[in-house]
Amino acid sequence: MNMIIQNLNFLSDNIKFFLGEKITGRKISKKYFQSKNYYKSEWKERKILQRKKIIDLINYCYENIPYYKKILFKGNLINKINENISFFKDVPFLNKKLILENYDLLINPKKQKKIYHCKTGGSTGEKITVEYDNLAADSSSAVTRYCRNSIRVPGSDLHFAANFGEKIGFKDKLKENIKSYLLGRDNVFFSSLNDEDLKKIIKKIKKKKPSLIHCHPSTMMMIFNYCLSEKICLNFKYFESSGEQLTKIDKKKIENYFFCKVIQRYGQAETGIIAYEIFKDEKIYVLDKSVYVENYDDEIITTGLENLHMPLLRYQTGDLGKLKEDSKGIYFDEIMGRKHEKLLLNNKIFLTHHIQDIIDHRILNINMFQIQLRENKKHLLLINVSHNHLKSEIINRVNKYFYNSFEVQFVEKDNFIFKGSRSKFSYIVNQ
Repeated sequence: MNMIIQNLNFLSDNIKFFLGEKITGRKISKKYFQSKNYYKSEWKERKILQRKKIIDLINYCYENIPYYKKILFKGNLINKINENISFFKDVPFLNKKLILENYDLLINPKKQKKIYHCKTGGSTGEKITVEYDNLAADSSSAVTRYCRNSIRVPGSDLHFAANFGEKIGFKDKLKENIKSYLLGRDNVFFSSLNDEDLKKIIKKIKKKKPSLIHCHPSTMMMIFNYCLSEKICLNFKYFESSGEQLTKIDKKKIENYFFCKVIQRYGQAETGIIAYEIFKDEKIYVLDKSVYVENYDDEIITTGLENLHMPLLRYQTGDLGKLKEDSKGIYFDEIMGRKHEKLLLNNKIFLTHHIQDIIDHRILNINMFQIQLRENKKHLLLINVSHNHLKSEIINRVNKYFYNSFEVQFVEKDNFIFKGSRSKFSYIVNQ
């Protein structure tokens, strides 16, 4: 009987997804099945396919991307790579600073009609925007769908998102509701993580009975702590952790209390999902069809293989991790990413990613920010902007959304604090 119900759910999900594609004008299913077939192949076969894909990408960049044409022409690097792929390591690293300085040169001049803009979170400093055309966006969505279907039976997804207290228009709300229904997805909105918000989140989880919950580990740990203290039970099968480093201790707490399977994934706006537990053995395998990953002094270096509109070769993620290889592929033995911190403002708890959302989507026009903690007085909010005439408006919005909890100071980029030998950036630091 359970098998029959699962098959009916699977059929229902696929019908709804097919309708969703038609309504939104997307073509994800074809790429989804390509991924599904690809990962049935042995790693030794996939490795050959990946190398060919890298060579094809290099030649494409030489012909179509101005930034790389100059690099690959110099020293006859293009021909060296075509003759021996090991010369790929001679392609210079790319980082956020170089992307900002050469943005237009990194984009295919033959621009497509529909472009998707994906903004990075800025955990390594200044934010950048990465462009995806329809093909690249569909490939990225197909990867997400493949990953989730590889580890679970069909069911609804629940995504967590920040709510800024503003009303959404009827048309936009209707469109989002239809889209969420067709894709088997729903959203949980919260303005902070105080007890009232946690009660609402838990109520939504109980009502929706999702198969999978997707949010930051720090958010899930807030839910865990509240449920533990109030002796509340929740029923969901999978927690998909992303956006932060999930510690082994927290993973065990979540699995043991909620009796769920914790799925770890690693990704970024620049490339999409990079690694996922696709083979059900708790190893986070690199999705080698869509990304090539290197280690350099433990830093994770990525090359996206499917965004031909804005290809990023040998991109320095700013995250640390250790790669290993087995018969199934390349996997992360350890990911030492950054962990979002929490801040108490006006008796409300704000996590770093929530503060980022407010600054990105409500305060606006801020290039970079950092909070310096101070005792016995307001914390210092350092802000870098491009337009000085907006400073007064920015201060007003900061005071509105953060309850007059900060002293605002506008600074140049070199006034921010970077920590450690690698000069890593953190949003919240001690003064």
